[in-house]
Amino acid sequence: MENIKLENLTLIEFLELISGYNEIKEYTIKINSTNTKTGNVGEPLEVTGRINDFKELNTNLPQLEKFIQELENENNHSYTEIEIYNYLKKLTDNFSNDEVKIVLNEMEVFENMELFEEMNEVSELEYKRNGWEMPLVEYKNIMTKKFDKMPNYKVMRNKVFPFLCWNFYRAKRLLNDKLKKDNNLVELQKFELQARLISLRMGNKILDYEIKEIEKKLECKEDINSKITLLNDYIKTLHQSQVSCVPIDEEINAKGNATKQLIEWLNIELDFWHKKKGFEKQPKQKNIQDELWFNVGLFFATGVIPMEKKMLKLSVNQLAKDLGNTSFRPYINQSINHTHTKGDKNIFLYNDKLLEIYNHCIKNKIPIEKEFQDKIQFD
Repeated sequence: MENIKLENLTLIEFLELISGYNEIKEYTIKINSTNTKTGNVGEPLEVTGRINDFKELNTNLPQLEKFIQELENENNHSYTEIEIYNYLKKLTDNFSNDEVKIVLNEMEVFENMELFEEMNEVSELEYKRNGWEMPLVEYKNIMTKKFDKMPNYKVMRNKVFPFLCWNFYRAKRLLNDKLKKDNNLVELQKFELQARLISLRMGNKILDYEIKEIEKKLECKEDINSKITLLNDYIKTLHQSQVSCVPIDEEINAKGNATKQLIEWLNIELDFWHKKKGFEKQPKQKNIQDELWFNVGLFFATGVIPMEKKMLKLSVNQLAKDLGNTSFRPYINQSINHTHTKGDKNIFLYNDKLLEIYNHCIKNKIPIEKEFQDKIQFD
């Protein structure tokens, strides 16, 4: 007999099948009764029990034998990992994060409220039937505040059903792996976002200072530039990893941890240089890079604002604060919402400004997001 097609099953039917629940749950069957003396057919008899109970009746009732055979045919099939994978992929809309969480929650409820309850009952019966010593576990009674003992059903289940739920836990592990991988990718995106912010700030802040001694000035610039290069290499690696969907969890964790440590180190290093003797804050001559629109535009060009808005779901006020200047707020707000009002601060309405930002990025080898480039009109 062919396997039941998984795609035709509801989630509960799927869970009952792959967990082995159908093999141990109770069934009720109506059996036609016949008077052996008169041959008259009487009222159908209702028989309730599990598959093994029906087998032990040891009768020659054709109806019962047929029912047992049908149940065994349905339950004795094995399913490959790819069949289970394809069912879950379709059910969760290609492993959508939210839908995976919903299915995992349903599995948790089914496991504790249905599967374990049935397994516990059968395990207890098997222990009594075989004369095995029942393992006990101590627990604190909420009402009496005293310690009582109860059967250790987990130990009993493992002994009576060592392989019953194999496919169920395989499906559960698969979904958890998908969820973990998705969460890791979100963490990587956060690291990339932090790295871009640090890179931009380091590149800009060093211009705010003049160092009296030329040796210190060169030493500082060389040190900072080498670290910016290193950081940008990490950004590139992380970005490529996200696009290709990193296949190995260990690689994700390693890159994530390394990047986090690097960012912390760079912050300490930058703070050290700014406090080091020989630095002296000088009044700056105003230039285009001091303009609010330019700085906001730079954050758009490098993908920082779109990424923070999408990933962290920050308000415009929170975005401006997070980027280090609350005066950015109107520029961010109007640029995101594409507004067109008097005294416009929507940077995307001014192609000359977009070109200024673009040329600055090209000159300083700053990566530019394609979405930003597409908004520029080149002659």
